[in-house]
Amino acid sequence: MVPSNPDLSAAFDNHLLNCGRFAVAIRWAAMERYGIATAKVLAIDRIAIEFLDNDEEMAEVAVGHAAKVRAREDARALFPNLSGELPEVRRRLRRYGKAAMGWFIGYDNDEFWWGTIVRRPAFRRLE
Repeated sequence: MVPSNPDLSAAFDNHLLNCGRFAVAIRWAAMERYGIATAKVLAIDRIAIEFLDNDEEMAEVAVGHAAKVRAREDARALFPNLSGELPEVRRRLRRYGKAAMGWFIGYDNDEFWWGTIVRRPAFRRLE
């Protein structure tokens, strides 16, 4: 394991945050092209994007959420001890995870993280 360079971490974190902002803005603006949003320029540095109601889209989103719930339930059945480790994972993320404006930026590895990943069957299949 190689620790992060604290002198460079802030610069990389800001770069990733800005990339995320631009990616979201580009996706939202593209929605106007598909007819599911309208955009208008409010000022030189402000754009308003309004999303139109779309029942078909909302139904598709609801189906997606239901599928994720079923997948979580299946994962809990396959890995019953994994949920017991979640409090420890959350504690470690709060301690050294970095997030800005809701964007998860990264974390410094440790033996617990690596051990958790290596124990997963999917990881073992990749070796």
